[in-house]
Order: sequence, then C-alpha cells, then structure tokens
Amino acid sequence: MKKIVIFIFLLTLSIISYSHSASEIKATFDFNSKMLYVTVEHSVKDVKSHYIKKIEIQINGKTIITQNYTKQQNENNQDAAYLITDALIGDKITINASCNILGTKKFTLLLNQPENNE
Repeated sequence: MKKIVIFIFLLTLSIISYSHSASEIKATFDFNSKMLYVTVEHSVKDVKSHYIKKIEIQINGKTIITQNYTKQQNENNQDAAYLITDALIGDKITINASCNILGTKKFTLLLNQPENNE
C-alpha cells in the first residue's frame, strides 16, 4: 500500500512539473474590422500532447466564444482571431486560455477610444 501511495505521489508530481499554464496572453482589438487578435504564449516540446486546449472570450462577463483545440499551432504559441461585431468602446473583453494538462491564464482588455491617426 505504501508503494502505491508513493507511486501516485510521484506520478502526480511529474505531471505537475511537466504541465504549465500559458506564460502570457496578448490581445488587440481593431475597431475598423471589429476583429480581436489573440496570441497565447505557451512553450511546449510536443504540440500534440501538450497544448492550449481552449480559448474562451467574454464581453463584460458574458461568454460569447469558446474555441477548443486538439493541438497547438506551434511550439511557442497559439494564435486566434475573432470577429466581434457587438464590441463597443468601454467594453471589457476577458480572454481565458486553458492548457490541456493543467493551468489557465486570464487577460482582460478594456476597449478604449481608438486613436485617430489622421
């Protein structure tokens, strides 16, 4: 029994050390195209066994998009783009990214008045 407990403990420890949440989320919103561009930085060795499994988008606390993945785009990050026609100045967009093994990361983007480049 003692060996089983030690084995389970070591297995759990190895899974925790192998997995990690995303290191950073970057996001921008283009008011002209109404596009939200998201980059979830998540360094992995094998994009098929360790990856960002889900990106969830919320506006003002309401979930509007949930996208699931079965592998990561590359060994460094997962990029995504979403058309969000209902976004308004002052809205708060929250992005949640989940690793398929363990860990989540959250980023909040406040939509401010776009700068006029004219």
